Amino acid sequence: MIRAFVNFSPLRSISMIFHRNTCESRRFYTGKRGGSSSFFSHSRSSAFDGHRSRNFPEGRHITTPRKMSSTVPAEWRKFITKFQEAKTEQDGLAKIFINKDLSYGEFNKFGRLNLWCIIDYFEASLNLFQPDFTGNEHVSLFARNVEVNLKEGTEGRIQIDQALKFKICLTYLGKSSVCWEAQCMDLKTDEELANYWIQMVTVDMKDRKPKPFAYLLEDLCPKNLREEPPNGFDLEFKPETAFKHEFVVNWSDTDFNSHLNQADMCRMCVDCGSFAATQNNLSAFSHELVAYDLKRCSFMFMKEARPGEKVLVECWESEGSPLVLNFAFSKENKLITMIQLEYFSGDVNAASKL
Repeated sequence: MIRAFVNFSPLRSISMIFHRNTCESRRFYTGKRGGSSSFFSHSRSSAFDGHRSRNFPEGRHITTPRKMSSTVPAEWRKFITKFQEAKTEQDGLAKIFINKDLSYGEFNKFGRLNLWCIIDYFEASLNLFQPDFTGNEHVSLFARNVEVNLKEGTEGRIQIDQALKFKICLTYLGKSSVCWEAQCMDLKTDEELANYWIQMVTVDMKDRKPKPFAYLLEDLCPKNLREEPPNGFDLEFKPETAFKHEFVVNWSDTDFNSHLNQADMCRMCVDCGSFAATQNNLSAFSHELVAYDLKRCSFMFMKEARPGEKVLVECWESEGSPLVLNFAFSKENKLITMIQLEYFSGDVNAASKL
């Protein structure tokens, strides 16, 4: 999960160039410190339409020095160490992040980019577009709903030498609800390959309850680009026959708040679903899930999990929709997160095995 930073000056529009060269020191300096954030869009049936393909405003370029500054918060290091150089496109609203150097480790044995790596890039870029709550040190943001939508074949089409552009914009402010939306595009063609949205809630850290502080972000969203916030997916009844697999949360699975984050939750879902598929527990899949084209990944967060804790992940297919897989994360018999994965197609021969 993601929580916003507080007490840092706002990071203005940023355009990052991601470099994953492990032999070199990866350093970054913006000149200012920032806070943290997230995005949105909803439609489970169609791939890309309406607000999901919105053209965010562009801005001017500003080049920043290649060095790490002591002014960069330590909590940012997980994200900043992904980057070697930085450029800024600034209009005060949209942020641009450019990745020109994917790592071989981000691809699986089928030569496909792992879904959780795409989510990790979205997460990294949104955490470098975090706002500031000046004078409100007890205000923060917590993720409630997240959704990633992929164009068919995206995981297989992205290549090791392909440059990707991530464009981010704050698109909705309610009383306590804040939504960001992002796009992943091919840098050369501007073709949209995936999009991401996240709905966050402004929280008073004194009592850890939602409070109407979204107005503090008006400078980043002078006018809502959506009339309403996005809707999360519908929770489904969990059958007693759901496939179960237990994971232990490692430090590497967490964010700067030591909470199990969304990218690693996605990886656990894919692992659990793959175990279920290869053990003949799913009617539409017979191989590891990384072999199939994902259409949508949706999250609904309720509570957190921390390093060293055990989480039980349960997997089952939706009734009448075998291409939709449900995952329930629980800790000490309490539900903490629900996730849905929807695929474009499954294995045509899988159903005959059951």
